[in-house]
Amino acid sequence: MKILLVVHGWPLHKMGGVGLYVKSKARELHNLGHQVIVLAPQKGKRTQIISQQQPWGKAWLAQSPSPKRWKEIWSKPLLREQLQTTINSCKPDVVHFHHFDGLDLHFPLLLNPKILLVLTLHDYALVCSRGQLYSLENGICAGPSPTKCAKCISAHFRLTPFTAWLGNILKRYPELRNVVRTKLDGAPAPQKGHHAINKRISQVRRLLHHMDLVLSPSRDLQSRFVQAGFLRPMHIELPLLSEITPPKNRSRKNPVKLLFASTIIPTKGLHL
Repeated sequence: MKILLVVHGWPLHKMGGVGLYVKSKARELHNLGHQVIVLAPQKGKRTQIISQQQPWGKAWLAQSPSPKRWKEIWSKPLLREQLQTTINSCKPDVVHFHHFDGLDLHFPLLLNPKILLVLTLHDYALVCSRGQLYSLENGICAGPSPTKCAKCISAHFRLTPFTAWLGNILKRYPELRNVVRTKLDGAPAPQKGHHAINKRISQVRRLLHHMDLVLSPSRDLQSRFVQAGFLRPMHIELPLLSEITPPKNRSRKNPVKLLFASTIIPTKGLHL
């Protein structure tokens, strides 16, 4: 079979758990005799798709300039057209989506209907513009809505070609950049933000219903998608990339030691 795996960045090992899982999946599919392609976004000066040969198959790097408006984060018409043409010409048997960050939420609907579309949900980035269904002000979020989301990401609606240029300049001055970001986060969202959020939520619903199969490795993620008013994904357990051998003769009297390997931010729940 010809299988296309879609992930949210390159190189894969820098994409955290999802990237490591997709890399392992690509290698194992290749070992089973399948033809494997991995599609990942990458920042570039112009919109184009670059092909690279890998030990397990090919990598398609979908390059596009940094977004200059919030909508360009998830809606990229030029990239959409190239993805549609490239994938349909390649004629894969299966496209397995693992993440859409950095890509376009419309292009799967334009693919040849003979292609089987599978989506594995690894987080809440599809339904949540911030990515984790968590508000720093209100905690765990029950689900998206134009009013809630516009308030939660109000600063993002001020992204324009000028503010994008200013943001690049302020990268040299982190303290000043944090002050500006704090002031923007506290300001109310423009009214147009509600309409833009509503369009994104509607597009996500169309995208989910267009998939032939939607999988969730987490039962909690599965239930929260339903709670938020989206379709119920099928639960499936993901195998460990490497088997873990339980330690022998562990004394129950000793405290359990935990290793936390991730970004230290409130949404990871380390403080709990």
